[in-house]
Amino acid sequence: MTEFYVGSLPKAPSGIARKMKVVIVVLFAATTTCAIGFAAVQRTYSRSFFESGKIRTFYGAIEANPYPTLLTSPDAANSSGLRYLLVANGKHGADSQVAAYVGKSVRLRGRLIHRDDQKMIVLSDGSIAVLADLQQNQVAPTNLGEFDLVGEIVDSKCYLGNMNPGNGKVHRDCAVRCMSGGIPPFSRPMTSTALLRFYY
Repeated sequence: MTEFYVGSLPKAPSGIARKMKVVIVVLFAATTTCAIGFAAVQRTYSRSFFESGKIRTFYGAIEANPYPTLLTSPDAANSSGLRYLLVANGKHGADSQVAAYVGKSVRLRGRLIHRDDQKMIVLSDGSIAVLADLQQNQVAPTNLGEFDLVGEIVDSKCYLGNMNPGNGKVHRDCAVRCMSGGIPPFSRPMTSTALLRFYY
């Protein structure tokens, strides 16, 4: 006689119960295997950071070309000083905020974004204060010639840590809007990162 399960009964017939237990175990094993497999093939995000809730104070000299940059003084840890790209809040560059401070030693406040040895500061509005005028000590830039770079153009703010992964097709629309707002673009080649200057 074929077993028949009635939902109002407290237990299913033994044959149906055994089959359901086998199905549950098989489905659980298949689901677990798929989850582990999908996790194993996923690419991990890069170690990039955005200190969104932490405001730091920085000291250095403002440079404008190719993009707004804060150059810190050399110290024991960094013999040539550090370079921080400067950007404004949102999808905007900091050209207008730093225009009056180019060639000056300043104190400024902002949030740090960093990835590997690349660093960026999101400026806090109205936080730049002049400490000294260094225009007479500015060193003229050296022309290193032309280079061919093969890689992907990414917007530096998101790529360095404001958004992860900050590159690839899924990030293209955001990158277009960031760079059109003045965010410095990067070339992301296989072995290094170079800052590019675009003229529109």
